[in-house]
Amino acid sequence: MLPAGPVAAPQGAQPLPAPRPARGARALLAASAVACALGIALGGCAAQGPTATRGATQEVATRADRLARDGDPAGSAQAWEQAATTGRPEARAAALTNAVRQWLAARRPAEAERALARLNAEIPAPPGTPAAGVRALLAAEVALAAGQPARALEQLRAAGDPPAATLEPAASSLRARALIAQGRTVDGLRAFEAGTRGQVPAAVEPHRRALWEALRS
Repeated sequence: MLPAGPVAAPQGAQPLPAPRPARGARALLAASAVACALGIALGGCAAQGPTATRGATQEVATRADRLARDGDPAGSAQAWEQAATTGRPEARAAALTNAVRQWLAARRPAEAERALARLNAEIPAPPGTPAAGVRALLAAEVALAAGQPARALEQLRAAGDPPAATLEPAASSLRARALIAQGRTVDGLRAFEAGTRGQVPAAVEPHRRALWEALRS
């Protein structure tokens, strides 16, 4: 536990004193890492593959997956939004969720917010359901990407206190980043360690890495 000191570097990460890339590159790396970590918590990073897109146009979903893996998150987001035009509601919801993640990875929060608004309008999530918790985390990430940490914390409260166990690592990472963005770095690191205590290390590691990259950006 690191209640008041620097967060421990995740396995494979570079120490903070190491030479840093240009600020824009670091920001992109942090955004990508966070979007990926959030995707893992909500069911997978980047594209979801045939299971999540069943009923959507498989060709479009495959292209969205390929674009994400090729480093074109904006193109992937556009493809996922296209995939969400057909299919069953759960498949369209998965495609739009992926679109939000990819817009975040592309550092285009306004587009992410638009895709999230479309998701909520076309496939509403009943309050108190796991889907509603997922939407709240997505909304928090969008708010944080838009430079609105207070709104991000408000959205996290909508995810539940505490959130579902499967969402706790992602929620803790987002809460920590929001507090750090408000200049409350120690509170943020404490919140992350408290929220992930007792969690399976493999579930926490992607979010620890995302937090580490956010601290470096």
